Amino acid sequence: LRVVSGAEDRMVKVWDARTGKCEKTFSGHAGPVTCIGLSDSKMVTGSEDCEVRLYSFKMDESELPDPDVVVAHTPSQ
Repeated sequence: LRVVSGAEDRMVKVWDARTGKCEKTFSGHAGPVTCIGLSDSKMVTGSEDCEVRLYSFKMDESELPDPDVVVAHTPSQ
């Protein structure tokens, strides 16, 4: 079971549900993280920076490349 949070600090954190300790921190957004979607091996995040980013759970944090920017759009006015 993964517990994942995103916040105003532009970070996404993966928590150990048993201990409450942060296992991984993902960065890359320039604005607050407002939504998160999960699968067994990947996570997609959305932010007020108008980007959707794709991250992998399978790699060690030290091996993580920059996340893939899947979609970027300009907010309608």
